[in-house]
Amino acid sequence: MQYKVVFFLILHVAAQAYASGKREQVADGPADALAYELTDPAGRVHYLIGTLHAQRPSDTDLPPRVNDFWDRVDTVLLEIDLESVSRSEMFAAIQRHALWSGGGSLVEAIGEDAAARLRGLVSDRGTYALVRGFQPWFAELFLADILIKEAELTRDTGLDFLLLKAARERQKTVAGLETIEEQFASLASLPAEVQVRSLRRSLLEWENQRRELAELYDHYRQGRVVEIARLLAELWQTEPDFSREVIGVRNRRMAERVALRAAEGQRLLVAVGLGHLVGPQSVGSLLRDRGWKVVPLTF
Repeated sequence: MQYKVVFFLILHVAAQAYASGKREQVADGPADALAYELTDPAGRVHYLIGTLHAQRPSDTDLPPRVNDFWDRVDTVLLEIDLESVSRSEMFAAIQRHALWSGGGSLVEAIGEDAAARLRGLVSDRGTYALVRGFQPWFAELFLADILIKEAELTRDTGLDFLLLKAARERQKTVAGLETIEEQFASLASLPAEVQVRSLRRSLLEWENQRRELAELYDHYRQGRVVEIARLLAELWQTEPDFSREVIGVRNRRMAERVALRAAEGQRLLVAVGLGHLVGPQSVGSLLRDRGWKVVPLTF
């Protein structure tokens, strides 16, 4: 699995906003469920689910299991509170973290072969001159949007938006686990050579990514956990810098903030991108290390 598909899994609306049965343990390897029941050290019960941030417009129903949670929670925690990010905050974060800096250019960094593919993908959208002024990680966000549209998916029918809407209708508190500034800073922390390598791969292996995204989406909709785990495990093996510098840092931050909210007495429904439920440093594993009971659920 390539880097770009994982951006689809774990990121939110940054590029789009700018451009426009139970078991009693959690494995130390890939996630073995798409949802978990969490019991904190005080005995309060919470829920953790893995989401995709875009879906087909026809797939707009919440998973049935989620409807079992509403009467048991009072707060919904998303990666980012999708209603709280203003355009001014977005632009400020872009200015600090996303613009190309230093000598040369993005086109020179990725090479002419990858640059030609980039031109082909974005020129008809009128954004090539814009994209080439960004850091590679942010250019990949634009590519993620293209990939999502080619797959006939939309972010405004993603599970995060559906959960947000349902939470508002039920008068639940909604909050974010991160700010857009924190998310951007984590992504920008990747070494330049890692960003360039990832962007080149995303561009030069575009057809593979389209196929992988379709495969991943189908696995998720059908609840094929083993297949999802295999695909995501491949990513962590091939992109260790991304896993360590971005996912690991963000997972620790998320787990800490979930624990803080729970300590305040809130009953939580936590929804994070599927990539955050994978591996020994997943959000669930980190909470377990804090003394939480983490039980996989059929989702």
